[in-house]
Amino acid sequence: MLKLRACCAAGVVCLVLWPLCAAADMPHRKSIVKIRTTYDPHDYYRPWRMQGSRYATGSGFIVEGRRILTNAHLVHDWTYIIVRLAGRARQYEAEVEFVSHDLDLALLRVRKADEFFAGTEPVAFGGLPELGEEVTVYGFPSDGSRLAVTRGIVSRIERMRYFHSGANNLICQVDAPINPGSSGGAVFSRDRAIGVAFQNGGGENVSHIIPMPVVTHFLTDIRDGRLDGTPKFPLHVQYLRNDGLRAYLGMSPEQTGVRLSKLAPEIEAGGGLKLGDVLLAVDGYPLGNDGTIEFQEGQRISFFYLMERKQIGELLAFSLLRDGEPLKAVVKLDKPYDEFILVPGMRYERPPSYLIVGGLVFSPVSVNLLKTWGNDWYDDAPREYTEYLGEHKTPDREQVIALIDILDENINKGYAYGQVVEEVNGQRPKDIRAFARLIAENQKPYLVIGMAENYQIVLPTAQIAEKTAKVLRMYNVPADRSADLRPAAPGPGARRPERLEE
Repeated sequence: MLKLRACCAAGVVCLVLWPLCAAADMPHRKSIVKIRTTYDPHDYYRPWRMQGSRYATGSGFIVEGRRILTNAHLVHDWTYIIVRLAGRARQYEAEVEFVSHDLDLALLRVRKADEFFAGTEPVAFGGLPELGEEVTVYGFPSDGSRLAVTRGIVSRIERMRYFHSGANNLICQVDAPINPGSSGGAVFSRDRAIGVAFQNGGGENVSHIIPMPVVTHFLTDIRDGRLDGTPKFPLHVQYLRNDGLRAYLGMSPEQTGVRLSKLAPEIEAGGGLKLGDVLLAVDGYPLGNDGTIEFQEGQRISFFYLMERKQIGELLAFSLLRDGEPLKAVVKLDKPYDEFILVPGMRYERPPSYLIVGGLVFSPVSVNLLKTWGNDWYDDAPREYTEYLGEHKTPDREQVIALIDILDENINKGYAYGQVVEEVNGQRPKDIRAFARLIAENQKPYLVIGMAENYQIVLPTAQIAEKTAKVLRMYNVPADRSADLRPAAPGPGARRPERLEE
């Protein structure tokens, strides 16, 4: 700003010097990229079809390895991506090389890289900024083709929800407005990038950026050519602000921590942690009675961030009290949060699983499915579905299978959808693959599908194949099941397809 004002003070000379002033005031502009994406999401209400092509525009910036870093929400379910450098007219085709929807980050590869990256330099990375630090946001507004620059300060550093995935992780709040279309753009402090612009903060001139520790986590993860994800296991804790409760749990007046009140079954089975344990410290960070740790001088954050900054396969160490006795425990962080819970969060690129039986449409409950009920999906979706949110998988149940719709035909007349499957001919299916197998193996005169609250669906076995084929023709459905539930094509070495990663 000082350079611009000094230049403009020269009066009429400013007309001549303006391009030079702008260039001096935007030293990183040659590394900023405008992105336009064509995408086509899967339809979770009619899981055999797509929703139709849509378009999104945003920003990105050049990083090491001749790649473009941007937001996952700009390129999810992509079919076609074009990119253009700031100050240049030519557009180039690009593709997604890696994407982390949890972290809302993606890395793009340009098809004609030699031409596109000629004369460019990757952006240098900084670290986590301090509160009050001045930042500059570079990006392309959605309604224009020229680079926009906004400035502000870091006003908050916290662990918050990422809108794209619903996952929680580290966020920096800045009081610089981020224009629509600037998502994915670089946020600089002096000459180094300290984050990626990605979502509105819910107030005027309040925006959120993905800070550099989260970016480097993503880039470290993919260094071996594979995205493993962010490790986390579900647990619930009780805050210990009550003196009497702390004394009852055997804590000394100097000790602080939280009580473990709910835990994923397989973590408890591993023997490291048990319900009722008092967690005193995690990875050497003492826990407050509110479950926070000090991660910057004078700044506290939820201890869950200590999990989220790890890579898959790393260890998390606990200091704890069990029945008043001090203990040490170690938990291996071997998979992401979604693999512990019955109802997975938002998913992209992968088609939903489904099975049609006599016109009855079954599919696993997911947040994608729930969001087909609109913005107020938590209140509007069937309570039979939403009651499983946050519940843990068990050995006999790894998915919630729901009757999501009925394609009307006489064989299914009188039945109601919106129910959850409990059993098939007396056996509980742990997932939709097991559900399909139980139906295929049924040799009884009637197929009896037991639903929640003792609701029964009974279909004559001899009519199911004929009626299902008729329904497919009537409603122009290409197949009675998703590709992951179909047998492999016959031939040497043929086998059933692997189950889609949860």
